[in-house]
Amino acid sequence: MTQEIRAITEDVLNACTDLYIEVFNQEPWNDSWTEDTALKRLRHISLTPGFVGFSLYEKGELAGFVAGYREQWFDSEHFDLVEFCIRTGRQGNGYGSALLHHLEQHLSHIGVSRIYLLTMRAGQAEAFYKKNNYDVNGHMVMMGKKLGAGKS
Repeated sequence: MTQEIRAITEDVLNACTDLYIEVFNQEPWNDSWTEDTALKRLRHISLTPGFVGFSLYEKGELAGFVAGYREQWFDSEHFDLVEFCIRTGRQGNGYGSALLHHLEQHLSHIGVSRIYLLTMRAGQAEAFYKKNNYDVNGHMVMMGKKLGAGKS
């Protein structure tokens, strides 16, 4: 596996957008991202104060990326891992673990003490994070409320 990990910059957001649509519009997510909505999402994340993102390339081709942002808490900085995807044909080959490990090392070096994320329960993503020593947080629960007549 010949790979290179780089910080995400504005000039790679379009490539990340294409990959995001490719990954999340198929199983198991089956979302309906468009180029416009996916680019808006990734651009919004990248413009958030405390943004940290890395892209992984193999032989010059984008194979995956991870993105989120640092947040100040009363005792330390935490990181919200907001988006993470690996090209479908490359999943299960160590790319995700390599990218996640790179992110964790970087965050550790800049003083972040904890990473939080949301993912689909009982699927491949949850299994991936558990394999990489992430735990289900017993102290927190995800809650939501649908507003107005918008899509859920």
